[in-house]
Amino acid sequence: MSATRVAIVGFGPRGAGALERLIAHGATGSGALEVTIFEPHPDHGAGPAYAHDQPEFLLMNFPASKVDVSWRNGSGPPSNLEQGSFAQWQGLDPDFADRWYPPRAFVGRYLSDVARTLLRSAPFPIELLPERVERIERTGECWSLESPSGILDFDEVLLAVGHARPDDPGPGASRVGPTERVGIRGFGLTAIDLILGLTEGRGGRFEQDGRRELTYVPSGREPAQIIPGSRSGRPMLVKPESDRSPAPPEPVVEAVAQGGRRIRGLGPDAGIGGLMATIASLCGELLQLERACVEASEWLSSACEGRLGSEDDPVEAIGRSLRIDRGERWPDLPWALGLAWRELYPAIVERFSHGGLRASDRAAFLLLASEVERLAFGPPPVNAAKLLALVDAGILDLSLGRSADSVHIDIEIDSVTAPPGLHETQAPLKGLRSAGFVRVAAGARGIEVTREARCVGAAGSVTPGLAACGRLTEDWLIGNDTLNRSLHPEVDRWAATLCAAKSPLAPVGAPS
Repeated sequence: MSATRVAIVGFGPRGAGALERLIAHGATGSGALEVTIFEPHPDHGAGPAYAHDQPEFLLMNFPASKVDVSWRNGSGPPSNLEQGSFAQWQGLDPDFADRWYPPRAFVGRYLSDVARTLLRSAPFPIELLPERVERIERTGECWSLESPSGILDFDEVLLAVGHARPDDPGPGASRVGPTERVGIRGFGLTAIDLILGLTEGRGGRFEQDGRRELTYVPSGREPAQIIPGSRSGRPMLVKPESDRSPAPPEPVVEAVAQGGRRIRGLGPDAGIGGLMATIASLCGELLQLERACVEASEWLSSACEGRLGSEDDPVEAIGRSLRIDRGERWPDLPWALGLAWRELYPAIVERFSHGGLRASDRAAFLLLASEVERLAFGPPPVNAAKLLALVDAGILDLSLGRSADSVHIDIEIDSVTAPPGLHETQAPLKGLRSAGFVRVAAGARGIEVTREARCVGAAGSVTPGLAACGRLTEDWLIGNDTLNRSLHPEVDRWAATLCAAKSPLAPVGAPS
């Protein structure tokens, strides 16, 4: 029997995770599979988001103890990676790992080390082509992939293309002079990284005083002023931690478990009302306040309808979230909303993926998610402290409600990343939808896939030999922009269907 020719398009964290699943399912090296991987970025397994050459002040927004690319979903064989978790790979003390937010470059090196191990240990032939796929076409029973070196045919293709590339990236930070006023479009995590690049990245430094506050010492090479703008006028807040809750740990754990069961048990016609009620109830448990449930319900309803107003004082809001993280202030409603969303997120992903979200609720859900996620997945505490120090130094203006047009700026930089989903003009995705090989559900951005990651075509039938994962499927699958591999079992099932043998292998990279 001839081998199944498999192409993985993209070898960032998602593509590497797909390869790990193929190995874990026990392909025996008997010629059952032949895998070709296309990835132009030199940092295999990491990709641009976790590139090794990033400066060390660009941090993850979750602690080192949470970084683990091992498969822990339960739907397939567990990972046997010799690296273990990031904390194990780094040899970190567990208590330190719980509170240390590592540089993205460090995590990228961990991801690449895992990828190198996968490449050398796979029990089937692998070819890694450092090229971008420019075009995909169906040719008879095969898929033809065109790259700069030519055209290759495959039986199976997995699209793991990650973040879309902007057609026009606009002016970069390197063009900003030390006397200029720079406007930044957006105030998400990318904007915060950009702000730090224009200050700390230009030789400035942060010094800590005896009260744990930071002071910024300029280098003289910073812009005269940095003015981010936000359409909502609401900032991202410090990522909340459960150990700040006034409730005892055991009741919180049980409340989260009960909330997860309620969300998973919502009927097909429940809409997102049941989701909001569950979040509001958990907020009351977290804060130990009866009124918190009512206030949370009102906030969530306003978020779904786009009725939340601009933050009166973004600087005070960021500072308040930082003081909560330090244990200097009682947790408040934004803290509880963010923590409730994050703790219930696995249940939300499971219940509302794969068409579990009604088309009529999708717009409201996206509004809700965008609002709660700025509370749930915000910057690490140290970055919030740096922003406040830059405000005190007069370099950063956080009057977020103003548009860049209302103030004088010399240069504007766009920090808003391309949204997830299908970008039809981008290679290699161009033409797949018009040819009927993929489809996008009403109100969604990403393509529809089965529970085995198979693409669904225009007529509603499965497209033979074509699969997709990650940001390309966002809204049909929820929560793709994360290193957490336990949320999405689709690629594990895809790998299981391709592997001819399912006998367990020795730990990847272990001596034979």
